Amino acid sequence: MPTRPYSRDEEIIEEPAIANLIKELLGSDRRRIFLALLVGELCLAARVNYPQADRPDAASAVKELCAVNDALHVVANQIRTDAYSSATGGYPDDVFTESVLAKGRMYADDRFIRTALLRAAERAGG
Repeated sequence: MPTRPYSRDEEIIEEPAIANLIKELLGSDRRRIFLALLVGELCLAARVNYPQADRPDAASAVKELCAVNDALHVVANQIRTDAYSSATGGYPDDVFTESVLAKGRMYADDRFIRTALLRAAERAGG
């Protein structure tokens, strides 16, 4: 299924709506599908900041890449924990969601992380 390019003009969905949707997905049998799709969406979101994307503001691009990279670390840890069915190491679902969203707020405008969460949720059937 082709994914449309990320855009700075895309409508931003409010955090509470995204958090509720993600909580529902993480508590369902679509959890692993959602997490796998989220990795792909975050990678696509990062591409907006590649040098060949003609980004005029390099400092902002680096901040947004840092945000996406940190979010990917959180998601990868969650997938790893789920894969090993470990009781330790993963975040509770609400903490996971807040942690991913917080990565965007730490560095820059979090629109791409929110969009990645929403797109992964939509593709996972949320």
